Amino acid sequence: MQKTKGLWMKAALAGAALMLSVGGAAAQQSGGILQQVLSRGTVRIAVLGSLPPFAQMTPSGTPEGYDIDIANMLGAALKVKVELIVTDIPTRVTGLQTHKFDLTIADFTRNVERSTTIAFTDPYLVTAPKALVPIDSPAKVLSDLNDAKYKIAIDRGGTAEVLVPAILPKAQVVRFNTEADEFAALMNG
Repeated sequence: MQKTKGLWMKAALAGAALMLSVGGAAAQQSGGILQQVLSRGTVRIAVLGSLPPFAQMTPSGTPEGYDIDIANMLGAALKVKVELIVTDIPTRVTGLQTHKFDLTIADFTRNVERSTTIAFTDPYLVTAPKALVPIDSPAKVLSDLNDAKYKIAIDRGGTAEVLVPAILPKAQVVRFNTEADEFAALMNG
């Protein structure tokens, strides 16, 4: 398991370094994001704070998880300080576009619309969307949720915002900024 985690980390570091060197047109004109990071001595990395085991907040308020480990390894590889910026799903793209942070290491689906404005590296993990229901729910397959009696929690700004209404048009959609808020809503009925 540790060896696999190490391979993921190395692959993610290579991809993040590539993303820093590619950057957007504005960053290219001013020397590129990688050059800015090296000159500044700090890499500003956006992470989500509510998606364990990838990222979550400790009781002391600091982020921890795989994504944070990758961020710290990238900083060490570049020999710069890592500044973690906890963000939410709706503000990731605008944060990159406005240079609030240099890159994001987080659950982030690459799609055509996003790829027109930001650069993506290869992912270190690929997952498929899943529906989470209480154990006593009568819904056993996804199509069972296509009913107005069900409320489906989704991320604002995430790919589910388009997919869920298309797949489950009869279900009620409730939007949240974080996965933690979605899970809390599910647990509280």
